[in-house]
Amino acid sequence: GGKYATFDSLANIKNNASGKHAITKLIKGKSDSPNRPSTVSCTNFKLNLPTGARVTSVKVEYRHDLQPYNSKYPSINAPTISLLGVSGYSVKGKAPNKTMTTRSLTFTPRKSTDFSSAKLNSKDFGVKINYPTNANKNSGYLRISFVRITVNYKTPSFTLAYSCNPRQ
Repeated sequence: GGKYATFDSLANIKNNASGKHAITKLIKGKSDSPNRPSTVSCTNFKLNLPTGARVTSVKVEYRHDLQPYNSKYPSINAPTISLLGVSGYSVKGKAPNKTMTTRSLTFTPRKSTDFSSAKLNSKDFGVKINYPTNANKNSGYLRISFVRITVNYKTPSFTLAYSCNPRQ
């Protein structure tokens, strides 16, 4: 049934408890169904950036791996990592392997208005991880233990200059 193998225990990605993770239902071989992991979207990070903050970068970290079925592993290539709530920010991540591995990538704004504090503070801002179809005939599982966002920003600085009217 269905093209996508859905994840169980998705809340574990948010909670990030040691040893906890979300895991797909069985991902089947490339010519069977479901043969790809479901897309994962994480939003509502509650960043609370100050008004007027100038965002210099958004770092996305995620930790994932593959698990075997009948001692054989699926082959899931690199996912596409996209920012939600801001247009046009999407790149290839790194493919999962047999070891739980943390991957990271950094987005830098092309225009100063792309990553406004209002956009990043929105409950709709987040990360989408879109995995491709299994590339081999082996079935197996994909696990994700966390998705994190780190925002680097500068706060506005102001200079006040006073002059006086000299009197005698």
